[in-house]
Amino acid sequence: MFWKLLKGILSSFFIVLIPSCLLSDASISSYLNKGMNSYDRSNYSNAIENWKKASDLGNKEADFLLGFLYDGVLQNDEKAFFYFKKAALSGHVQAQVNVGARYEVGEGTEINNKKAKLWYSKAAYNQDPVGQFRLASLLQNVFKKNEESHFWFLKSAELGNPDAHLALATNFILGKGIKKNLIYAHMSCNIAAFLYRDIENIKKTIQLRSELEVLMNIDEIKDAEQLSRKCIDKKFKECFN
Repeated sequence: MFWKLLKGILSSFFIVLIPSCLLSDASISSYLNKGMNSYDRSNYSNAIENWKKASDLGNKEADFLLGFLYDGVLQNDEKAFFYFKKAALSGHVQAQVNVGARYEVGEGTEINNKKAKLWYSKAAYNQDPVGQFRLASLLQNVFKKNEESHFWFLKSAELGNPDAHLALATNFILGKGIKKNLIYAHMSCNIAAFLYRDIENIKKTIQLRSELEVLMNIDEIKDAEQLSRKCIDKKFKECFN
């Protein structure tokens, strides 16, 4: 008798719950779209109103959009940090990077490199190339952990981040966290130049490669160029083995 009663209660619960969940999802989608339409029309107060409604329903994308709005046109560092962190706590990867960056430079909160490292690490383990790059840079420049830093530069480079490839080139030239290797440094420059889409970074990378070639012989340059082609063919995976 008890189990029949319990089964009836649970059945009634799910009958009520499922439509409620579907209604919630539909409401969130509606609020997000209305907010975006308002944002596109520069009606920021209405965008905030709609995104806050989605945020109150637990939507991390709405939290991120609110952070983005306060970070940009509304220029309120404290509110931007609040919503970015709310989104980050819900697992929004780009928000995790933004929270790390704000802890690193002290926007909307006090500078705290340990917390910056924590949030960059969350994004890095979520396979975000920017998070991996920012973590590597922080480890190298602040915590002086060159080997760990080099590891994360490699991870970011494998995901096609040109900044990470350029950082690797510098590491291989100077021997930071890894043995000096001019062939790998040249290859990293080639890959960075291939991946960059803006002319200034391409020029900077080519300049570094030209300076590097002065220190290399013809065979080393040929080897680097061959490795570069193989690396591109392998989609940047296992290029330094």
